[in-house]
Amino acid sequence: MKINTIITVNNNPNHPGVERLTKSAEKFGWELYVIDAQWKGFGTKLIETYNFLINNPQIERFVFVDAHDVVVLSDPETFNSVLSWYNKENKMLVSCEKACWPDSSLSKQYTHSDSEWKYVNSGLYYAPSDIFIKVFESSRPEYHDDDQLWLSKRYLDDKTNCKVSLDDCCSLFQSYSHIADDDFAYRDGLLINLKTNTAPIFIHGNGRTDMTLIDQLL
Repeated sequence: MKINTIITVNNNPNHPGVERLTKSAEKFGWELYVIDAQWKGFGTKLIETYNFLINNPQIERFVFVDAHDVVVLSDPETFNSVLSWYNKENKMLVSCEKACWPDSSLSKQYTHSDSEWKYVNSGLYYAPSDIFIKVFESSRPEYHDDDQLWLSKRYLDDKTNCKVSLDDCCSLFQSYSHIADDDFAYRDGLLINLKTNTAPIFIHGNGRTDMTLIDQLL
């Protein structure tokens, strides 16, 4: 089953980031579902995504993105090819960032990788819908829960980590913050991660990072 579906949760339809996300997704042929929801805390993103999947069982696989600070730089065909090459189709694959946030004490549990990008970032992930639902139901979040902390714990939890893996080589997802001068190159419509030698497809300007150089790639 190939994937061409993006899901996001939004509480502000007039936010310029939503327009940018929509235009970049349309440019590359993705089907974008924007779930309009009242914001009740960071757990809103998880709960509304879960409810949407329960009510739309025809969606079997998806990419979740944050609504206000994500840009798409390539098409579903490229995404599926990379996903297949890494043999991650049947797991959640979660974006990574340089900072262990919001609970830095968890950093000592991340022993799997020497990558600079090795800590869970909940603003981008791929999932088969049934796997996401199982992980969600294994420890149901509340609206007040921090989605990134919740997902970090699901990855580190022995009961669910076989279902959750990390894109620590930034093959598909790039957290675009804490940027060093030698991290990236920008050419031919792509962001090149010079440390991992990859060209990630979804770029997340977490931490209110200036996205001017990313916008110029579109």
